[in-house]
Amino acid sequence: MTHDIDEAVRLSDRILVMTGRPGRIRDEIPIPLERPRDLSRLEPREISEIKWHIWNLLEDQVRQSLGMDS
Repeated sequence: MTHDIDEAVRLSDRILVMTGRPGRIRDEIPIPLERPRDLSRLEPREISEIKWHIWNLLEDQVRQSLGMDS
């Protein structure tokens, strides 16, 4: 388990994004990167698309918890 998105994307086979209280799984994101991973050869686009998807899920969750959802 980690709270670091970069670390999660580079080391995981799947990422579970959870909601706030009560903690539930909001999304399961498979990481389509082959193993063994040569981190020096990964395309930045692959990584950044996954990271932005996670950030968007988290931002949505924060907005909902603050009553800012539209």
